[in-house]
Amino acid sequence: MRPPLQLSINRHHWTMSGPSAPVPSAPTTSTMFGNSAPGIPTSQPAPSLPCPPIVILEDNEVNLQDLLSILSNKVIHFTTPANQINIMRDRVLEGALRAFGRRRFDPGSKLDVVFQDSEGSGEGAADEGGPTREFLRLLMREIHSYEIFEGPDWNKILACNCQALYSGKYRLVGSMIAMCIAHGGVEPQFFSQRLYHQVCGLPAPEPQIHEIVDYSFKDKLLKIQSAETEEKAMEAIMEASIELFHGRLQEMIDQFKEGLGCLGLLGLLKRHFAIFNEILMHHPRPLTAKDIAELFKACMSPVGSNRRAAENRAICFWKDWLLEVEELSSYPLTLETLLVFTSGASAIPRLGFPVEPQLEFLHAQVGEPQHIFPEANTCSIVLRLPIHTSYEVWKENMESGILQSPTFGTA
Repeated sequence: MRPPLQLSINRHHWTMSGPSAPVPSAPTTSTMFGNSAPGIPTSQPAPSLPCPPIVILEDNEVNLQDLLSILSNKVIHFTTPANQINIMRDRVLEGALRAFGRRRFDPGSKLDVVFQDSEGSGEGAADEGGPTREFLRLLMREIHSYEIFEGPDWNKILACNCQALYSGKYRLVGSMIAMCIAHGGVEPQFFSQRLYHQVCGLPAPEPQIHEIVDYSFKDKLLKIQSAETEEKAMEAIMEASIELFHGRLQEMIDQFKEGLGCLGLLGLLKRHFAIFNEILMHHPRPLTAKDIAELFKACMSPVGSNRRAAENRAICFWKDWLLEVEELSSYPLTLETLLVFTSGASAIPRLGFPVEPQLEFLHAQVGEPQHIFPEANTCSIVLRLPIHTSYEVWKENMESGILQSPTFGTA
């Protein structure tokens, strides 16, 4: 039987796994990875840190929620100052690369995300959770199609990109994935079995030619497959072997694994690879109307009041509408779209949201115009339903308000 798991927890630091990726000599800057990333020279070393406490989990007692809790607990959500991140919605990854590469960026501190509008002004929302969830969701979407990956959408492998290697992009993107999981429960869901085995240190499955995206290398393999004589086959095998076994991708893998070491994720992956494949490889969890209905707690007026009667009607409309949205009768609006509008996240985190989502109601107020569209507060995760007597009017305004929302949580 294996000894119990020992995990070091420290919100300021994590231990790198695997050898440092060999890259051309360059000046270094002190970043979230210490003095290892090429860039601007620095005049001060990374600070020494105290020894972290130890958490012990028995192998037969651990589950995915336990492991995700370990990662989440390494993040201090009320630290000051927080990591400020300025983001343009059409260039999320570009802004994240700048922020994560700053010398003082602390992966264990909360994020303070400010979305900039088209004129360069902040959108005005203080980040109490909603903007961070929106940022992490958009960041993972851009990571999914970033240049260091190649292959089918939900079956990605690492691409060979020497420029990205030299600039430390594999390391930075690895750390972003770790932080998306730890800070917001946002799951990659796009690692191929090959990539997952590579980062976990497991034997990789036998390669198939159709997996090869690099056309020059794929051509070498096709030569082997179509060789007419044993001599030609051996020549082709030798040519491909030289390219493959002289570290064509190993440096990229090593640097990517260093990034995944952020907040201790890589150590957990290696120890519990059979559990973590559920969130790194493609295992979709489609939302259902029942999921959404059970997620929100309605804040109701006293029984017998006129407001309570209107709220009961709105709740009935809400539940019927959720069933229609689940059936795609309201496409392009989906349950995921609704959840983004309300919380900034497109999936319910496995550990749940930090606050209980609430349903409120937009009753008519004396001297104020009637609110006919839904409203939301993505930080406190409150969805405010409009009050209408007709289901068709209610449905039209709900869908129109959400689909025409310029950002999230506003209609």
